[in-house]
Amino acid sequence: MNRRALVAIAVAGALAVGGAGAAVALVVQKSVTGQDKVFAEDDFEGGKGGDSAVGGPQPGDDYPADLKNRAQDSKFDQFGEYNRECVSFVAVALFQRFGYKLPWRGGNATDWGSLAKSHGIAVDQNATVNSVAWRKSGHVALVVGVSGDLVTVEQYNRHRNGTYSWEITPKSAFDGYLHFLPDAAPAPAPPPPAPVQSAPAPTLTVVTQPQGGGQLQVANPQGGNTNPQGTTGNPQAGGTNPQGGGGVSVAPVQTSSVAAPPPTNPPPPVQPAPPPTYAETVGGPTHTWTNFSNAGGAEGPLIPTGTTVQIACKVTGFRVADGNTWWYRIASSPWNGTYYASADAFYNNGSTSGSLHGTPFVDGNVRDC
Repeated sequence: MNRRALVAIAVAGALAVGGAGAAVALVVQKSVTGQDKVFAEDDFEGGKGGDSAVGGPQPGDDYPADLKNRAQDSKFDQFGEYNRECVSFVAVALFQRFGYKLPWRGGNATDWGSLAKSHGIAVDQNATVNSVAWRKSGHVALVVGVSGDLVTVEQYNRHRNGTYSWEITPKSAFDGYLHFLPDAAPAPAPPPPAPVQSAPAPTLTVVTQPQGGGQLQVANPQGGNTNPQGTTGNPQAGGTNPQGGGGVSVAPVQTSSVAAPPPTNPPPPVQPAPPPTYAETVGGPTHTWTNFSNAGGAEGPLIPTGTTVQIACKVTGFRVADGNTWWYRIASSPWNGTYYASADAFYNNGSTSGSLHGTPFVDGNVRDC
């Protein structure tokens, strides 16, 4: 079956599932065997690179030129891996993009699963964006998109030719996923304020007179006891009444009430801690902008060379010349969280002087915006 017929069948199938007028984007990809594979490209997420082709930023080859432009296996990278191999591409990408340095040097792709476990790194079947897909047969790739049972990965040497490629493939095509980077998690909510203590009810004393005469009964609602206060006559048996009629004369009875304690004031509400900031230093004069997505909007104050500023968070936006898409929101005055600068202009590794060449694209410790 030729390629055009296969695509026609895939489109017809997609319309049958999605209904008339359904917009379904398709990706046609040439497999290793030469057969065309057609994937629906809806609902992909995450990744690093340029314009989206799979529902998220398309992967991009940012492998360093000094490794890419040499003959394959003719040079070691900084992690002890031969250039233009799958292990070198993934190791370098983790460092350049996220500031993460592998806890080992060298090693074949076949061993990455056991090496990761020996260093306390989670290895499971859960594919997540920025995890590393691993095959026991000897291949690793970086996951840049996840949708249902499919993953988008980018890689080197997939076809044994030392070149860059990306593909959409079932999750089950890999034996496991290595989680070098921590999963993003929302900040914990502040604890609720302490409950308000209610004041106890006042204590009352009630005086009652039995119907048949006799002792006055003092009822205490707190304890239920009776206290005789004296005796009186029986209104049925006569007595004196200062108003002139028959009745009963009752001697005054002293009663008292226990004062209630003053109400307890509730504690002040717990104020959440301010979000953290991160100190980063620029290696040259750095422009700032209000719109990170296109390096535009209103231009802010310039950050002078060698200046250390406080960073509020990081976000992906406009791709600069070397492929870096990370931007920082500047918390320090006079930028005050309103302006952004490309993370490419910062050292991102704790350095405060020297060349920016070879420094990470972004500091992975900075939280996402």
